[in-house]
Parts: sequence; C-alpha cells; structure tokens
Amino acid sequence: MQTSSNPAPAATNWIATANSIEGIPAPLLSRMTVLQVQAPNAEQVAHIAQQMYGRMRAESPWGSVFAPKLDEQVVEELKGLPPRSLGLALKRALGRAAREERDHIRVCDLPDLSAATRKPMGFTA
Repeated sequence: MQTSSNPAPAATNWIATANSIEGIPAPLLSRMTVLQVQAPNAEQVAHIAQQMYGRMRAESPWGSVFAPKLDEQVVEELKGLPPRSLGLALKRALGRAAREERDHIRVCDLPDLSAATRKPMGFTA
C-alpha cells in the first residue's frame, strides 16, 4: 500500500514597515496587525551608538586598535541623530580617526550632523 506524502502547504507570514499608515488602503490595514514603534529617546540613542560602535570594533580586524567605548562628548553629539544615521556617522568618524592615526573618535571626526536631518521626499514643480 502506498501512502501519499504531500505535506500541508506552508503558511506565509508577511511583515511590512511604513513611516505612517496614512495612505495605506483600509482593506489592506484590516488584514494586518499594526504595531506603533516610538522613536528612541536621547538616552536610548546613546546606548544604540555604543552598541553599534562595539559591534563595528568586534567585526573588523582593525577594531582592537580603537578605544573600547565612545567618548562621552561624541555620544552627546550622536544623541541627536536618528538611529539609521548612526552607523554611517560612526563609520565616517572611524575613518577620519584612522587617517590621523588616533585610537579614538573625536567630535570633529563626526560628519556634519545637520546634513543628517530628514528632508522631505517628492517632486516639486
């Protein structure tokens, strides 16, 4: 006797992200579980920056050359950045510090943080 070994179809889960639910059609929203995630506060951004810096050091062969923690003045400057901009700011600052053969990042190594503020997208006439 042969038995069929057709497995049950696998369930598919979808994850979607958006900066706003405005503009998403109601029929689509009704099929989703919407989770609102608040932007991190300044202290949380400081923690995220230290964690990112530590991960960059750990994952790079040159990482052990740099100080184990970010300087507090650098962290203060980074607190104003959105989390998406932290990684790029830290990479650029590490590059500048390395070029000057320093083992730590200084505030002057950080890119122009005013350029990291969010600009609206779209077309203008």
